[in-house]
Amino acid sequence: MTDMTSENTDLEIGVKPTQPEAGGPMQVSVALRGDSAAQADGLMAVLKDADGQDLASAPFQTDPDDGTLRARLNMIAPMAVGDCRWTLSVMRSAQTLARADVAFAVAAHILRPSVWNLPAAITAGETFRCTVGLAGAVSCSAANWAFVIEDQDGTVLKTGVTGPEPAPGTQGLHCAEITLRAPDRPGRQVWRVRPADPGLDHPHAPVCADIHLNVVARPDRVIRVLVQDAVSGEPVERARVTAHPFRTFTDAEGRARIDVPAGSYTVFVSGLQYFAFKTEADVQGDAEVDIIARMHVDRTYDEVDQWA
Repeated sequence: MTDMTSENTDLEIGVKPTQPEAGGPMQVSVALRGDSAAQADGLMAVLKDADGQDLASAPFQTDPDDGTLRARLNMIAPMAVGDCRWTLSVMRSAQTLARADVAFAVAAHILRPSVWNLPAAITAGETFRCTVGLAGAVSCSAANWAFVIEDQDGTVLKTGVTGPEPAPGTQGLHCAEITLRAPDRPGRQVWRVRPADPGLDHPHAPVCADIHLNVVARPDRVIRVLVQDAVSGEPVERARVTAHPFRTFTDAEGRARIDVPAGSYTVFVSGLQYFAFKTEADVQGDAEVDIIARMHVDRTYDEVDQWA
């Protein structure tokens, strides 16, 4: 709401970011148009808090593009989370030309957790590795920050600390590789990762990320696949072989081996420039199953296709 001493004065106020983080940087911008904007000499933007205490002031300058008088005040957001209301006055000497409220909401700091490099299938009772990352805003670095891994019952399974430097190609993502032990029983479980309570003055919102585990029985069967070009009979290297949720790639001889628990599987084989191959494999009784996948060329790829 704007309280102006002149009906011909137009006062426009903006706050960036629109919801600043507690204790983080913010900017209040002011644009003044109308009779009071005739000249910038001696014109000041004065910002006060809810108790009437001075927070900051800045002179107006004329925008060369449209003649609007503008002022910018770089501030630090309050530490209290929630709605905040300041007052901005446009003054020349001791005279108040216009006055308006500056209303905004202060947000708690947020460190967003994430997990990657998680195996598609994890053998019950065995250890596995994954990567945990925490991403924070500019005003809240996630470097050297503790995090907690909890199971679906809230029991703490692991704690760790992110690295001091951001992950390559990122600005605010700090990560750490950790080793965890899978549950003893096969099945799907959902764990979670959350940043540890920092114990700092800056308030932080509770945020967590789910870790979806696909825990399988200990493999006691083998699916062996030989992948060949259907025309030349040559082995196909680096073909992807999948018996969900297990997967691997063929070697230079076109061979791949997947260790699986007893069961029935649909085996998919795919490779660059080849049509996909699909077959069924029943390893309920037999300890080993051999498959020959003869791949037919989809079309001839050139170097440009391979990098497209």
